Amino acid sequence: MNVLCSLSALSIATSIAAAQGGNWEAVVASAEEGVVLTKTMKPLAGRSSYMQQDSTDGTEDPGAAAVAMAMKAFAKAFQEGESGSNL
Repeated sequence: MNVLCSLSALSIATSIAAAQGGNWEAVVASAEEGVVLTKTMKPLAGRSSYMQQDSTDGTEDPGAAAVAMAMKAFAKAFQEGESGSNL
């Protein structure tokens, strides 16, 4: 995952959390739901786009999974920061 993608994802996640009253659980749940949805999507870019559809059906997009893991880590860090603990 490149830095620009990571910063963009964090920016979007921060906006969602702010709109949800600081609810980072909603951000993590949305990211994880997005990963599940990629199992039925046709890959249009990256190495998977060169493979036949039947060989990628039911497979999570690794980039989406990485973003979901990052969102989980961001959520934990922000929640710990709000509670006053050190990272």
